[in-house]
Parts: sequence; structure tokens; C-alpha cells
Amino acid sequence: SVIDEVIMKTDGIIFDVDGTLLDSMAIWEEAGERYLERLHIKAEPGLSNILFPMSLEEGASYLKETYEISLKEEEIVKGILEVVKDYYYKFHKKLNIESFLKEMSLKKIPMVIATSSEKSYIEAAFHRLNIDQYFSKIITCSEVGAGKSKPDIYLKAQEFLNFKPEEIYVFED
Repeated sequence: SVIDEVIMKTDGIIFDVDGTLLDSMAIWEEAGERYLERLHIKAEPGLSNILFPMSLEEGASYLKETYEISLKEEEIVKGILEVVKDYYYKFHKKLNIESFLKEMSLKKIPMVIATSSEKSYIEAAFHRLNIDQYFSKIITCSEVGAGKSKPDIYLKAQEFLNFKPEEIYVFED
């Protein structure tokens, strides 16, 4: 089984959240468009694909430049976060994820989060879903200053786990 393979081959695990642990990808795929709608701006086709690998700050910079938005980038980030905030109180865990997390926890395999999402939203969702106890740390792209198209967040998570890359599994969507 996958669980047996992971247990045998890893010392630590790095998890993405949206689409991997939580059934939450849909809102992130629409966040940029929904934010622009609030400003009465029509989004270009494929905007979600452009924004997907970016941190919130990188996405805000892209939106500001591309759509000539007069707001500060920090205000754009706040606006995007407002679009997604309420959804984190509704998301469900992905099917069978809790049994996997329990098994890894019982085997004492440390697990950390590497996410583009807002830390406080993840913490609230994990607490509500009673899975927060499985993770040693939540690391965000905003904290490391780069989106997931760069290795920074994974290197920070690896540093925290204190294992070699070949000793760590990464679960991403």
C-alpha cells in the first residue's frame, strides 16, 4: 500500500494544503477573477493558470501591473484574502486523508505544511477539522518571499525537518 511505501522510504513529509489535504482548489482557481469582478474589471482568459504558481504577493504585483490597479499591492493581497476567507470555514478534508495522517503520526514521521495560502486560514481550517495536531509547522510562500515555482518553500521545510531531500516525501496537487 501507499502507506507502507511511505513509511519504509521516508523520514519526513511536506504537504501542500489546497487540493491535497483540503478540498479547496476551486476557490483559489477563481480568487483572482472574483477579486477583479469586485473592482468591475474583466479577467483575461486563463488568469488562474497564470496566478497558480505565484505567492499572494507575486499575484498582487501581477494584477496591479497587468490591470493597472491603483491600489497598493498590500491592499490587493488583502482583497484577495477577503475573497477566499469565508471558504476556509466550509472546506472539507480530502477523502481518507485523516487515516493517512494518523498512520504517519503513529509511526512518528514528522509532517510540515508548505502552502501558498494564508497561515491563519489554514490554522483555522485544520483546527475545525481536527487535523492540526498532525503538523509540526506551517510554512507559507509569503514567509519565504517566493511562490512555489521556486524551491524556497521546500528548502525551508526541509531545513525545518532536518533531513536530506531523498529522505522526504512531498505531497502536492
